[in-house]
Amino acid sequence: MKNKLANIISSIFHPLLIPLYGITSLLSLRYFFFYSFFQKLYIIFIIGIFTCVLPLAFLVLLKMTGYVSDWRVNKREERYPVYIVSLISYLLCIYVLWRLRIPLWVLSLAICVFAAVFAIGVINLFWKISIHATAAGCLAGGTFHTAILLHFNPMWFFIFVLLLGGVILAARLQLFAHSLPQVLSGYVIGVFFTAILPFFL
Repeated sequence: MKNKLANIISSIFHPLLIPLYGITSLLSLRYFFFYSFFQKLYIIFIIGIFTCVLPLAFLVLLKMTGYVSDWRVNKREERYPVYIVSLISYLLCIYVLWRLRIPLWVLSLAICVFAAVFAIGVINLFWKISIHATAAGCLAGGTFHTAILLHFNPMWFFIFVLLLGGVILAARLQLFAHSLPQVLSGYVIGVFFTAILPFFL
């Protein structure tokens, strides 16, 4: 039962879906009042295509050709092509967002998420690290950065995001997908790249 729940949590909060949750939360802020509903929907659609649909389609192709043995891509050596395609997709997404004249601070967050993915991709060459935890850390760090930048206090949402991160990390540990150092390292990297690094861009 515990493993079934952990699998559900891992699926609902899959790293490919976290950017969609993040941008949806971001666009719900009053700061974006000048965007129409359809403009917001279009931005969510663009981000969904580049950060979710394209990497997922490539993953399906890898599974069909037998390059990856599991949909979860638990083997470290099988993750390289997934990282490469994800990085290319993120670069394309950043370019499209720039063409859409998205506020520069939002663009800087997207660049920092790309940097986080690049960092864990390099680390993966030597040591397996949790992508789920990194995505959860990016969500928490992005929330913190946005609150500081826009001078507002989303206390309850921030508490929810922190608790959610704990639940995701616990799910990965329950499934024995990662060790404690691997999930903690992934989370810290996600937080650092989205909470602190954007201030230097």
